[in-house]
Amino acid sequence: AAARIADARSATLLVRALTDEDPEVVAWAAHGLGATCAGRERETVRRLVARSASLGSTPPKTLPGAAEPLRAIATALARCGSREAEVTLRAWLQGPSPRAELGAVGLGQLAFRRNRLDDASLVALLDAAARTEQPVVHALLAFSYLDGLADSVRDRLVGVGASALEGPGTRRSLAIRALGQGGGSAVKPLVGVLGDAAAAPADRAEAARQLGRLGEEGQAALGTALGPLVSAVADAGKLIGPGWAPLAATLEALEAPVPAARDPLARLAELPLPTEVTPAVRRRVVWLRCAAAAILAGQATLSQRLVACDPDPQG
Repeated sequence: AAARIADARSATLLVRALTDEDPEVVAWAAHGLGATCAGRERETVRRLVARSASLGSTPPKTLPGAAEPLRAIATALARCGSREAEVTLRAWLQGPSPRAELGAVGLGQLAFRRNRLDDASLVALLDAAARTEQPVVHALLAFSYLDGLADSVRDRLVGVGASALEGPGTRRSLAIRALGQGGGSAVKPLVGVLGDAAAAPADRAEAARQLGRLGEEGQAALGTALGPLVSAVADAGKLIGPGWAPLAATLEALEAPVPAARDPLARLAELPLPTEVTPAVRRRVVWLRCAAAAILAGQATLSQRLVACDPDPQG
C-alpha cells in the first residue's frame, strides 16, 4: 500500500522496508522508492544500489507470480534516471546472466524515459549483444528509443543487429526494432526479414515498420517488397493468415507511390469486392482497397479510386 501511495511519508516507511529479509517486501519497497525518487535521486539510488549488492549475484527465489527484488530495483533505478543509476545498470551488464539481463532492461527503460544514454552505455550494450557465448538477449532494447546515433554507433549497431537476426525469439525481435535506428545500411537486413516467408509474421511486420523510418532508401525497399506481398494474398481467402500482417504493415509504412509500388498498389485498389466471404475478410479487402487508393491519390481527395474504395457510403 505504501508503494502505491508513493508520497513523502510512504518513502520514509519504504526505506526501512527495503532492508527486510522477505524478497517480495524488498521488491515492493524498491517499486515505491522508484515512484518517489524525484527530488531525492542521490540518496534513493545509493540505497537501491547497496540493497542490490546485498542480494548477491543471483536473484533470490520468490513464489510464482511474486514481485522480484532485483527486477524492481532495476526499474526503480531507471525511474530515478540519475547518472549514478545509469552507471550501476551498466555495471550489471558484466555480471551473471540474470543480472545482466535486468541491467539491459533497466537501460532500455532509462533510454525510453530520457531518449539518450551515455556513450559508455551504448558501447557496453553493443558489447553485451555481440558476445559469442551467452549474449545478453535484451541488450538491443535501448536502441529502439534512441534517435541521432553517431555514425560509428550506427555502423556497429547494424553489424550486431544483423548477427542477432540469425537467432529466434526475443533477441531477433529486438534486433529488428533496433535496426530502425541504423540508417541506410540497415535496409538490406530488414528487407531480408520482410521477404522471408518462413519468418514470424510479427517480425516481418515490424521489419516493414522499421523500413518506413529509414527515409528514401527505406521507402524504395518497401515499394520493391510490396509486389511479392500482394501476390502472396492474391486470393481473398488468404487474407486471414500469416500474409496479412506484413502486407498491412508495409502499406501503413509506405508514404508515397514509389515507382516499384505503383502496379501492386493499383492491383490492391482495384481488388474485386467478394460477396460470399466472412465479414472479416470483406473488411480487410475494403481496407486494402482504401489504403492503396489513398497512397496513389496523395492530396487528390476526390480521386475516383479513393471515392469508390468502400461501397458503404458511411464506411
